[in-house]
Amino acid sequence: MKGISAVIATLLLLVITLGLVGLAYGYISGIFTRATMTLSVIATPDCAAGTATVRIRNDDTSRSISAVSQIFRVVNSDCTAPATAAIAAGGTTTYTFTNCGVGRAHSWKLDGPSNTIDVTFWCG
Repeated sequence: MKGISAVIATLLLLVITLGLVGLAYGYISGIFTRATMTLSVIATPDCAAGTATVRIRNDDTSRSISAVSQIFRVVNSDCTAPATAAIAAGGTTTYTFTNCGVGRAHSWKLDGPSNTIDVTFWCG
């Protein structure tokens, strides 16, 4: 009887292995994507006398977001960013920016565990 050569057999095993790894990666990343924690701005910032208050929501209703997994990055602002706080699953938190220059727009980005949101407000 004739069989397949060792080279062809090795290549077939390699292709099957890579296919299974790709399938496993797709399944696992799909699971992790659905379970990520995302942030969103739920209230338009209110700026008065150089202080702006912003409400942020955790869109994930099953897990909380720790304070250390959030980072404020300045884009265009002279405000002082608040310290981040933990946000309960499905909950909200209020951040207050201080020392904001009046008569200008202020723009920040809040990096969360799985997304970045824009936090922009005008101090009139």
